[in-house]
Amino acid sequence: MQRLLRRDLCVLGDFAVHLSTDAVMHTPVEITERVMEKLAACNADCIVALGGGSTIGLAKALALRTDLPQIVLPTTYAGSEATPVLGETREGQKSTIRSMKVLPEVIVYDVELTYGLPPAISLVSGINAIAHAVEALYAKDANPVTSSLAEQGIAALGRALPRIVSDPTNRSARFGAWVCGACLGAVGMSLHQQESTRKQVEELRRQRR
Repeated sequence: MQRLLRRDLCVLGDFAVHLSTDAVMHTPVEITERVMEKLAACNADCIVALGGGSTIGLAKALALRTDLPQIVLPTTYAGSEATPVLGETREGQKSTIRSMKVLPEVIVYDVELTYGLPPAISLVSGINAIAHAVEALYAKDANPVTSSLAEQGIAALGRALPRIVSDPTNRSARFGAWVCGACLGAVGMSLHQQESTRKQVEELRRQRR
């Protein structure tokens, strides 16, 4: 990841005014507020996020507070980049909001960014994406379009993940990841997201002990 960051900073040149590596799991509000101070000080006019769900979550939290446009380059499969959803944690309690202010304006899918992802992380991230699509099938606001997308995403990732685990440079999972993310953004989530949030908050509390 450090190599990718250096490469992107080199490409951006003088357009890059600050680099933040503060993102952590569950997007704690105190981290966001700390990065907000740095963001205001450097007078940035855009947010570029390179990473997985934690990095993109921080970018969304900053965009919510500043209305700055986002350019995101995801490196995992769960699909947060395709949704207007933001989950934040304050004092161990996680809350979720839905707002078009947090939906990234630009998503850049570069398959080579996922090549360094450990197979075990690829598998967990891909299964998380499939869970989003499964829930979209029985969501209260499901419709024929989202159900069709969900079925396509589940099938695509179901076929791709075994190949990704055996060959991390296989390109086949990316379409399924985007489709599952689109499902997450289009319908309401309940059981899967609530159970996932409960486990994540428990883990956060363990880490702080």
